[in-house]
Amino acid sequence: MNFLDEQNSKNRKFVIDKISHLLDVHFDTNSLSAWLSYYYSVHVKGAPEKTEQAKIKDLSKFLNFFQMEVGHDLVDSWTPAVSKHFQKHLCKTISEKTGKPYKATSINRTMATIRHVGRWLHQQRPLLAGDPLAQVKDLQTDAPDWNGLTSRQLMRLKSACEQRIKRKAVLGKIKTP
Repeated sequence: MNFLDEQNSKNRKFVIDKISHLLDVHFDTNSLSAWLSYYYSVHVKGAPEKTEQAKIKDLSKFLNFFQMEVGHDLVDSWTPAVSKHFQKHLCKTISEKTGKPYKATSINRTMATIRHVGRWLHQQRPLLAGDPLAQVKDLQTDAPDWNGLTSRQLMRLKSACEQRIKRKAVLGKIKTP
């Protein structure tokens, strides 16, 4: 079976997900950093510049955290407990840009990258503890503040619409014989 449509460059990038046999990899399959590097070359490289930069930053944060907290680079040590601890670590991390802790939306975006690479990696090379992001949920985010119309402005807008509808209905009755 040929999953690769040569006309579509996106297929070239994501064909790795469709391969049904073990990959013929040429790196240490027990090394998390090697897998993250491979993931980058398959899924990230060639993406829009801002996306690529964000994903590189996410992967680097996670790898640095993993090596510092776990103490080595063995991929089988990536468990749901490690992923949850990383999420908690991000909650305490101060943003370089704002000088404040990361907001839940930023943490959830970072975790989405990590979730994708974790599930992809587990498909390619099953991990001893299973899916490393099992039971790791997104953080609760606050509803955004309403920056739109005030209740008075909303009432006036609705009123104007109702008047226009009524006027058209009246004019429609007059014009029809």
